[in-house]
Amino acid sequence: MATGITLAQAAWGDALAEVLMRGRGYTWEEFMTTHPAGAVGRLSDMPADPQPLPFPETQEEAR
Repeated sequence: MATGITLAQAAWGDALAEVLMRGRGYTWEEFMTTHPAGAVGRLSDMPADPQPLPFPETQEEAR
């Protein structure tokens, strides 16, 4: 049985992965072809690709 901290860590990791994937413009098609299980790539009903997140290039843009 997972404890609260285990669930919180899993949620944090999932959120971080989502932000990084969207920030890099990683598409569902790329995910399906690189997923280690392989069977995921055979799904024909893929959701729409999420919009990329804009990341500032410099510290000045971040302000």
